[in-house]
Amino acid sequence: MPITSTPDHDLRLVHSVCSGRMTLKEIESYQYTVWLEPSIYGYSELFDLTDSDFSDISFGDLITIAQKAAGLYMLDPDSRCAFLTYTQQHVELAEFYIAAKSLANGVSRELGQFQSRASALEWLSERLSNK
Repeated sequence: MPITSTPDHDLRLVHSVCSGRMTLKEIESYQYTVWLEPSIYGYSELFDLTDSDFSDISFGDLITIAQKAAGLYMLDPDSRCAFLTYTQQHVELAEFYIAAKSLANGVSRELGQFQSRASALEWLSERLSNK
């Protein structure tokens, strides 16, 4: 699977790494296997776009993904998700998803976009230190 997710129970963090060509079907599969996993409820997420190609994902697909995410009660609104971006395509994808998610009805966890792992982890750890 092009998206692999590894929970770190000590940090209460899920590290999801995308690699290869992404499709809507793969992202939906990830949503239902990771986001609906009760053992990681409340965990923040580092969504690492590492070596991924989202050419097959349209802006309409991103809106659909954002709307589905808004309807998931299993996402803790107190958690955060940091998108770790490497290319201009990644930046545009993350920024569009964040904007689409802000317009979707329903509560949302806080979303951010970062170009360095250190910055993303620092932002994610801020949430942990405030709990």
